[in-house]
Amino acid sequence: MKTALTVRKYRNAKRPEYKYRVFLPCNTPNANRPYKVFKTLQDADEFARTHSPQDISTDILSASLPEQKRKEYVAAENILNEFEFNISVAEAVKEYAQFRNELETSYGMSLAKCIEFFKEYHFAKKRARDITVKTAIAEYLLILKTEGKSKEHIANVLQHLKRFTLHFPAINENTLCLNMGNILPNEFLEWLYSLTSLKDSTKKLSSKSLQNYFITFQAFFNWALKMEYIQRSPLDKISKPKIKDKKEPEIYTPEEIKILIRHAQKLKHKDILLFILIGAFAGLRHSEIKRLTWDKINLESKAITLNASITKTIQRRVVNIPDNLLAWLQPFQTNIQNPPTELICKPGFEERLKRFTKTLPIKWKRNALRHSCASYHLAKTQNEYETARQMGHSANVLKTNYMGLILSSKTIESYWNLSYPFPAY
Repeated sequence: MKTALTVRKYRNAKRPEYKYRVFLPCNTPNANRPYKVFKTLQDADEFARTHSPQDISTDILSASLPEQKRKEYVAAENILNEFEFNISVAEAVKEYAQFRNELETSYGMSLAKCIEFFKEYHFAKKRARDITVKTAIAEYLLILKTEGKSKEHIANVLQHLKRFTLHFPAINENTLCLNMGNILPNEFLEWLYSLTSLKDSTKKLSSKSLQNYFITFQAFFNWALKMEYIQRSPLDKISKPKIKDKKEPEIYTPEEIKILIRHAQKLKHKDILLFILIGAFAGLRHSEIKRLTWDKINLESKAITLNASITKTIQRRVVNIPDNLLAWLQPFQTNIQNPPTELICKPGFEERLKRFTKTLPIKWKRNALRHSCASYHLAKTQNEYETARQMGHSANVLKTNYMGLILSSKTIESYWNLSYPFPAY
């Protein structure tokens, strides 16, 4: 369509007073073009200048609209007036067409679907703003449980979070979770370093315990940020506390391991005996042994397979069974085959283990079974990477914590020669 109208001379003997004409747009193919006549060139030029072909074409179409179309136009205008939209019908249709085209071509989504999505998103945002501390903590603990975290780990997290909420007056179970983000970094650090032992309120927490608390809150606040329950984390720009009072890991001597095994045999605690053997010679964590089932032990391939649901790192790990542990596990062949999915540690294990440790003639050392395995394995192989695969640790951690703890080759040999059966007393 032309962008401007043009003036042409006009001659008609019946209408001699009209000298000029302007042709109008015609939307009908092969039809005579309509035109408008003028007496003077000035009038013709003025009309052509002030009117566009598009406007005239629209006017012609509007004038020729059927009755039903005119009714639809009036109805559309009434709708706009009802919602008090201060725009024309043409503007409304143009806006609608542009949005619909962009949604469908770019996102494959209808306008109705887009509105539904926005309403759900807006509701979620509003819910995030209205979530209470109590609800947020409950959701977080449920996620930890779903991820396969142990009951002990979840209990520790809950304990840490409760100590935090009880300390700050602006935060309690029924206040908005959003308020947690208002705690300043220096306020959090002041509280953290003021913490004392739950067993002895006069004793400050060790730097290792402070680090554990920090890790708990770092994970919780990162999750809350992701869920948009808080706008900022109190841990912004705060570094994890360094361990200043780090001690060497406690380990058992071969003779002490023998005492532990004999005591479990004497009291006929099968699951405690297995806990000691697997911890000392395969190096599984306390929580990993508690979640271990018989079907994960394969004596033929000399391997214990730990699924992601069992390990602390939530990563699958295959642990080699050394020859002395293989000999100890042979008498349990029946258990390994039937029933295969039964837990090695029976219900009530923790309580029985606590009573067992109190009757021991030697000190029960926390996590010392795993520490011993790592130390003696590294001393035997002199290969931190092989030991790291066995323990599910990084090679750097092994070198830092266990390298050089055992120097006597005779002690190393004695440890890995603790095999079934023991000689009689």
